[in-house]
Amino acid sequence: MATNRYINQFSAKNEQSLAASLIEEAIQFYGHDFYYVPRTNLNYDSTYKESTNVSYDTAFPIEMYIKSIDGYGGQNQFLSNFGVEVRNQVMLAVSIQRWETVAADATTPVLERPKEGDIIYFDLDNKLLEIKKVDRYSMFYQLGTLYTYDLTCEVFEFSGEEFNTGVPEIDVISQQLSIDTEQHGSIENGVPNFDDNYDFVSKFADNKTLEEESEEWIDFKEDNPFSAKF
Repeated sequence: MATNRYINQFSAKNEQSLAASLIEEAIQFYGHDFYYVPRTNLNYDSTYKESTNVSYDTAFPIEMYIKSIDGYGGQNQFLSNFGVEVRNQVMLAVSIQRWETVAADATTPVLERPKEGDIIYFDLDNKLLEIKKVDRYSMFYQLGTLYTYDLTCEVFEFSGEEFNTGVPEIDVISQQLSIDTEQHGSIENGVPNFDDNYDFVSKFADNKTLEEESEEWIDFKEDNPFSAKF
């Protein structure tokens, strides 16, 4: 027996539109304003499916609901073969209907959905969150359609990316994390001279100044490539 087309909830467009509007309004009531920062891949290598350089050149505000009410989840801080790693995760929800409206006005070409690798600025904790997974099936076809994207985000690990979004709160984070002397200072007597806002991190950005300075006191030879000039 086929379903009754007069009372079938999965084809009721008016009810679907109402539910989407109520969810969008609920997120605006109980959610928080975030900045969404799309990722731009530069020098993309089609063989390895990765980019040698990444930049974040724009940002637009959009409201999301924080589903991680108990704080950061994930593996948190742990000791690995590469030292101490931070894997704090946050779950966010954004209305699909609202996303389509905001993204259409804010991005060119238009982002059809949130993408893995993009950044979200979490101003309450002054952190950048990287999207690791996008799930649109958390509310599985209620009334016959989908209403939200669930974003699994992890605290962003800076590794030399460029931030030129025009939002000072976002761009200053990359300047503080970078150890590039072109942003923070110069090298004096072989010692990097950083400004007062410099924040040391274990990962090094590409730095031509340091490479040039190293050539003056390291003598690269075939028999001993790591010998120093003393």
